[in-house]
Amino acid sequence: MTKIFISHPFAGAESINCLEAGFITESIIALGYLPINPLALFGNGGYVDAIHRDSIMEVCRTLIDISDEVWAFGKSPGCAIEIKYATDNRIPVRFFDSVYDVDCMNKEDLTCK
Repeated sequence: MTKIFISHPFAGAESINCLEAGFITESIIALGYLPINPLALFGNGGYVDAIHRDSIMEVCRTLIDISDEVWAFGKSPGCAIEIKYATDNRIPVRFFDSVYDVDCMNKEDLTCK
């Protein structure tokens, strides 16, 4: 099963960002893929300081290592780190303008560019 890492902003609008990442997760499942959603692991606590952020980003890099693709939604310092890491490790990255772009797709539309 294809594993998709979801790169999505967290800080600044934590509740909304967690909801959006949840919607993306459901859409990826509907497409028949396995979503890897770090916001589901860390986002609900709402507490991320600099020490925890470094640890969380290390976990995200490990999750990217086991992923087949990274799907990027939005821009943030954390997303930039994830995208660079994936690119440096030759893991395809697919960029989306909106969380709703995934919902209207089918598998034939999905080719990483």
